Amino acid sequence: MSSISREIYNLALQNGGVLTCAQIINCALYSPESGYYCRRKTRVGAGGDFFTSASLNHGVFGQAVECAAANILRAGGEDPRGFEFVEIGAEPETQALPNARAIRLGDEISLGGNLVVFANELPDARPSERFVFDGEKWRKAAFKFGASLEDRREILIDASDAETETLLANFAAARVEGFKIDISPDALQMFARICAQPWRGAIIFADYFRTAAELAALPGGTLRTYFRHRQGGDIFENIGDADITHSPCSNLFESVAKKFSISAQTLTQESFILTRAADFAEKIISQPGALDPRKRELCQLVNPAQMGACFRVLFGARL
Repeated sequence: MSSISREIYNLALQNGGVLTCAQIINCALYSPESGYYCRRKTRVGAGGDFFTSASLNHGVFGQAVECAAANILRAGGEDPRGFEFVEIGAEPETQALPNARAIRLGDEISLGGNLVVFANELPDARPSERFVFDGEKWRKAAFKFGASLEDRREILIDASDAETETLLANFAAARVEGFKIDISPDALQMFARICAQPWRGAIIFADYFRTAAELAALPGGTLRTYFRHRQGGDIFENIGDADITHSPCSNLFESVAKKFSISAQTLTQESFILTRAADFAEKIISQPGALDPRKRELCQLVNPAQMGACFRVLFGARL
């Protein structure tokens, strides 16, 4: 039994033999000694488990974000030169915005003053719960463990009143027997803490966002793993060595932002770059040479068949 498997099993024993998906994922990803995100390992890029828009070679995504942020601030009557960039959740020794103040795993998230608050694939990296519509109500998926980690069976337990209220309010079309919805209450709470802090400026979060309507058309849910660029569906396979992720619901995050007076919306990455960073995109496209590496990278970022549609950007301002 691996170190992380032993930790998960011991945690189950401390909880009456039952763990929810979020409890398992939290241990697998964030156990201080053995968690996927806590170990020194290559996670992003060709030698890792997945690609992100920020992992491409020429930094075009980060430059597009900087341009978009400046345009968002100007649209609000502000001078972008008076705002500091902060990147939350950057990988060790690298970041999408090289000149930003980086807040990494384990750092205190302290935000104040004039800021552009940016994160790349932060909510989807937080532990998610799986909810299943069962017997005319939403219930929460969990695992009951026996004599070992392998000796387990999936069970359903009661969802909290708050979780049930969220599901009923946002996923009416998914009220079909056996339908699965994956939500991270942890990510929503983290986002609320970020929005609640005393900063003013712009916020830009890039991720696998999907609308509530889109999620209500995916009966199998979106919980998945990535290991050496292969997607899987079993969170126990390669546990501790694989990323475990989901598609966050943009409507829920927009609602949180609204509570803190942030006007937020979500666009595909293609639309975000070509509308909010149009001047930057035009400058790159106008460069001579069809094989210019930055031009090719921009095409990869905005092409719907590559990264342009699968990634979405939630953005807004509080000025």
